[in-house]
Amino acid sequence: MNATSDQACETSFERAIFVAAPVEILWTSLTDPLRMAQWMGDDAMPVFVHHEERVGSSIVVRGRQHVPFESRGRILAWTPTRRFTWTHLSTLSNLPDEPANYTTLDFALAVAGDGSTLEFTMAGFPTLIIRKHLVLYWDATLGVLRRHAEAHA
Repeated sequence: MNATSDQACETSFERAIFVAAPVEILWTSLTDPLRMAQWMGDDAMPVFVHHEERVGSSIVVRGRQHVPFESRGRILAWTPTRRFTWTHLSTLSNLPDEPANYTTLDFALAVAGDGSTLEFTMAGFPTLIIRKHLVLYWDATLGVLRRHAEAHA
């Protein structure tokens, strides 16, 4: 069975959360590489994040999750305090570096009263297993990101 075609899963995953922090603080937590490393990883699984703040630049997340990994992609949208979108492919997937194997992660921010809303959408899952893993990770990690931003408010 070919994992990239027989198990392909095109459905998207969406979540919206309220963050009790100004949109500028949420944006910094979401996009600053040092802060990203804090909420993406933890003491047991530290990560390193590198990117340039512009559309078209690469984004790299390196770490260790039982084995070393590297996730790579490109920034598709960079609109300060409004939208941050990038593509993602992890070496843990063992998939070739081809456009069809990348998942798109989209973060849309908006002012909401005394805080912010974050609308998160993922799309383009090359396999069902990758979709399940990314949904599990991001469903929990959005809460970690919220707490990170609120702690810096």
